[in-house]
Amino acid sequence: METGIQVVRAQISAEKELCYKVRYDVFIRETGYIQMENGAGLESDGYDSLETTHQFLALFNGEPAGAVRLIMPNKENALRERSYFGLPIEELFDIKGYTSANMRIAEISRSCVKERFKSTKTIFYLWKALIEFAAGKSITDLVTNVNPETDKLSDAYLIYDHIRHNGMLDKRVAVQPKRPGIGKVRGFRFPLTNHGYVECDGEKPMDFQMPQTLKLFTRVGSLFTGEPVYCEKIDMCALPMNWNLKEAANSSFGRSFLRDRSYKRPAEQVA
Repeated sequence: METGIQVVRAQISAEKELCYKVRYDVFIRETGYIQMENGAGLESDGYDSLETTHQFLALFNGEPAGAVRLIMPNKENALRERSYFGLPIEELFDIKGYTSANMRIAEISRSCVKERFKSTKTIFYLWKALIEFAAGKSITDLVTNVNPETDKLSDAYLIYDHIRHNGMLDKRVAVQPKRPGIGKVRGFRFPLTNHGYVECDGEKPMDFQMPQTLKLFTRVGSLFTGEPVYCEKIDMCALPMNWNLKEAANSSFGRSFLRDRSYKRPAEQVA
């Protein structure tokens, strides 16, 4: 394990603010995936204020390096939003299929690591802490909508075709886009051609490396649950995924990280 990595579950305002600052640095300043600049330098939304939302912060030698959040189902929020679970994923996808599935779900979102600290180990230790906390709350599956690193819906569908052809769909549950097929038609900021992806003829729809974010989630045992959508709010596409915690334990991630007891245990406060 990298020396100096510590994962903290943020429980006081100062800790949570550090998470929001990391998210702002990554999503707005570094990647430009979210175009919502503000003077405070904080990236947060209404879900962050819910008691059922839990923030996790990665520190490298005491310096904020990464963040992720876990959002538990919230009945009051579900009533307000007329949704099933009161989760952010429901703004884009209909996940009512989970109501009949034998699963206890929560949502993982805002996974990020600052550029100067970026490594697979950093994000995996964040996920390790989140999974251990979620398992303690009897959660069996984590849902998420993952950024395929493009704002062009037709490109996101090319990725989806690759997913279908390679057996990467979760057969236990399926979700549906709330606004299928609706995307912008010009002014694309992140077309797949920027990454050298080339559409091919024949049985394989594309010959390319999976975008990094999607690749990370598949490495830990996550599977896709439906078609992509375009999210106008942040001007990016999204693909729904499900992360079964038992499958996570059997993945290479689980074998290397979930059984690793060498990393520093979460602290109560940040100095």
